[in-house]
Amino acid sequence: MNIIKYKKLMVPALILMMFMALVCPPLPAKERRGSTVEVTMTDGSFVRGELLAVKADALLVYDSDDGQGRSIDIQQVDRVKIFRKGKFLEGLGIGLGAGLGMSLFNSFILKNGVPGHYWENLVAGFFILAPISSLGGGISGALAGIDKKISMAGASPLSAKAKLKQLKHYARERDFENPVAD
Repeated sequence: MNIIKYKKLMVPALILMMFMALVCPPLPAKERRGSTVEVTMTDGSFVRGELLAVKADALLVYDSDDGQGRSIDIQQVDRVKIFRKGKFLEGLGIGLGAGLGMSLFNSFILKNGVPGHYWENLVAGFFILAPISSLGGGISGALAGIDKKISMAGASPLSAKAKLKQLKHYARERDFENPVAD
C-alpha cells in the first residue's frame, strides 16, 4: 500500500469536517406538533384540525378555525384523513447527493474504466447516474406525502384498537392515564 498517496487527501478531509462541525451546530428541538386531520362523523359532519391526543374512547382535535379543542367520541367517527406534507424536494436532494456520491465512488475509488480517464467516468456519472437517482428520490419523497385515510366505521373492537394505536403516532401527546391497550 502506498500511504503517501492518501496523506494528501486526509488534510483537506479533516479541515472540511472541522469546518462543518463549527459552522453547523445542532439546532434546538422544536415542540412536537400533531398532524392535521379531518375527522368525518357518521352523520356526515366533519372536524378539521390538529390531532392532540388519542384516548381509548375519544379523539382530541384542536380546531384552529373555532380556536377550541374538541373531544370526539370514537363511536361517532366514520373516517380519519391524515394530511401529510409532500417531500419531493427533500427526496430530490437526497437522491442527487446519493447519485453524486456513487459517481465519485465509481470514478475515484473503484477506478472502473480505462486508467487515466477518471474525469470522463466522473462526468458520465454526473450526467447519467445523478439525474436518474435524483428523480427516483423525488418520486419517493412525493409518494411519502400522500394523505392517509383510516376508516373506523364497522371496525371490530380489536381492529379499532389497532387503528387507534396507529393514530397515536400522529398525535401531539400520548394518553398516559388511559392508554389504548396493545
